[in-house]
Amino acid sequence: MAVADNGRTVVTLFEGAVDLENPQGKLSLKSNQEAIVEPGQPPVLSPALDIQLKDAVQWRLYYPGVIFLGELGLKDAERNSLKESILAYEQGDLLQALAKY
Repeated sequence: MAVADNGRTVVTLFEGAVDLENPQGKLSLKSNQEAIVEPGQPPVLSPALDIQLKDAVQWRLYYPGVIFLGELGLKDAERNSLKESILAYEQGDLLQALAKY
């Protein structure tokens, strides 16, 4: 669920069922549906998305961003103090790289 400063609320449901209700109306959501609630308006079903929402979230959670270390502009002293973290990163051990950071 996301709520914007203007009160617009977006509810995305991956699995299960939920009822959204306000004084203007009620909407039942099922798995893989999304609803939008504007202030003073009833909840409405969001248009179908091009990709499965669940797949998009899983992709982001399981495939973290990639950093090209050469673009960081580290000075020799910085690179030396981070050498264990950098080595773990280059070997693909992101948890160890974070721990050594």
